[in-house]
Amino acid sequence: DGRRHHCVPASTRVTPPPGRADELASLCHSFNRMAEQIEQGVHEVKEKEAFLKCLIDTVPDGVRVVDANHNVVMANAAYARQAQQPEAEVVNVPCYKIHGRSEPCPPTLITCPLHVLKSDGDTVKYIHRHERADGSALHVETTAASLTLHGEGAPRRFIIEAIRDLEQQVKYSQEQRLSEIGQLAAGVAHEMYNPCARLGKTAG
Repeated sequence: DGRRHHCVPASTRVTPPPGRADELASLCHSFNRMAEQIEQGVHEVKEKEAFLKCLIDTVPDGVRVVDANHNVVMANAAYARQAQQPEAEVVNVPCYKIHGRSEPCPPTLITCPLHVLKSDGDTVKYIHRHERADGSALHVETTAASLTLHGEGAPRRFIIEAIRDLEQQVKYSQEQRLSEIGQLAAGVAHEMYNPCARLGKTAG
């Protein structure tokens, strides 16, 4: 009809006309109760979203959630660090942007979980090349799983990706090997010292 419709904020309340106890006053009370319920519902949703965000931010690997339209709907802090971008700039963007592409990846050339995974519970692991904000390459190992949410309306499909920085994995492996070599060297030195010490005491 050409008119603009505006949503009424949940915090809005109406005051019944003074001295009125008719249908209008009852309607005002009903509206206020409904507004309180909506406000409580919004508060609970925000609390759950904040909890979920804190939960995935504790994961050391990058995590992102992609919908059926190739849109990143959620990502954790580790993924943002991998991309070298603020967290606000790695969500609500196409998932293929991290590959330096302006259109969906060809499934015949690059493993795309949206094409590979056919049903919930299926998982797939693959190696991808990501592109950081400065244009440098980041090679990652990704494990993806499919998830379908059934609620009001049509089912919604999502892909959950856990993304591991292979460079960090190599670094940790090297540090672990150096630590093991150090422990081995210390053990060998200890075993060599003890016989020498015993021989010294015997000779004395």
